[in-house]
Amino acid sequence: VGLEYLNRVVLPTKARQWAEAAATQALGRTVTIGRLRAHLWHGFLLEEVTVLEDPRYGPGPLLEADQVSGGILFVPILRDRELVIPSLHIVRPRLRLVEGANGKWNLEELFPKGRPGAAPGKGRGAAPRRRFGVMIPRVVLTGGEVEARTRAGALRLSDLNAECGLFLPARVEWAGSADLRSDRAG
Repeated sequence: VGLEYLNRVVLPTKARQWAEAAATQALGRTVTIGRLRAHLWHGFLLEEVTVLEDPRYGPGPLLEADQVSGGILFVPILRDRELVIPSLHIVRPRLRLVEGANGKWNLEELFPKGRPGAAPGKGRGAAPRRRFGVMIPRVVLTGGEVEARTRAGALRLSDLNAECGLFLPARVEWAGSADLRSDRAG
């Protein structure tokens, strides 16, 4: 009864709002979640997840996903300030990469280089703070799409299926397959 109340009353409002606010702060981009469900033993399910684009790179979403699901290990959060999700499944992710007029990509600010403790979207004068570590040894992407827009044209990867591991802020490991199409603008 308690978990049912949690899934029907608390998670659709308060927990979803908290998750959106935490993700927005961490990424420096507005994040929305259409629906959030959780189960103590089976983990969480997010539906209709959107990360909005930085307005300097155009309107619309940077990333959308139909579903994101996984489980969380709670001891590392309390003990080591590290979020550990043993396995994360992302269904129908759609990522839009844009190269700006200055040659920088829209994703660069999400992963600041050479500034330990720097949070995305913060200026050089921001005081360093210890970053919250994230470890997701297995991330499975199913049916994804990536659109890359450069100053020279556009490139689209569709039917992307990949598996990767995230060990942030240190490294990302990945392998996968995709159907490649080039939409070159004349």
